[in-house]
Amino acid sequence: NAASLRIVAYLRRQDDHLVSRYQQGVKIGEIRRLSDPTLHLDYSDVYDYRGRLARIEEILEPDELVVRRYERDAFHRGSLYADFLRTVGVELPEAGWELPEDRNVSLGAETVEFLRLLNLRRVHHAGARVGMVDNREIVRTLAAEPQGPTLTLPDPVLDDFMAQWAEGNA
Repeated sequence: NAASLRIVAYLRRQDDHLVSRYQQGVKIGEIRRLSDPTLHLDYSDVYDYRGRLARIEEILEPDELVVRRYERDAFHRGSLYADFLRTVGVELPEAGWELPEDRNVSLGAETVEFLRLLNLRRVHHAGARVGMVDNREIVRTLAAEPQGPTLTLPDPVLDDFMAQWAEGNA
């Protein structure tokens, strides 16, 4: 029986998460462009962090709710694993402990577009199904190369997207 409940919630900028979510889709066969409006349906249940955290507190009634920014550069020792363990009070020794490799690699804009076009070819000419493509091997190969600029949306579209969450983010 636990004496107390501490919840650790990592929150990522909504626009960063949107792009990451899109990349994950492309890695498994997505063929639409990030700018395709059908990709941007109602995300209020995902990106309204204030509402989400309030529901967590209401349902689980934690003694402590620790909110951390999901920013790789800010993670303890550059690792989500190490950051989480430190946040819950577990310090890893500096030596003799290997952290798991990051399996969710970010790709540059050109690499994502190359993969999307490859998916398009596979879907339209090789009978592949969107969401059912195994691109793991090619992603590993592509990720080994230097990545250029990151994928994003045009500034006005990003501004509109982020404006939806401005009040809660404040």
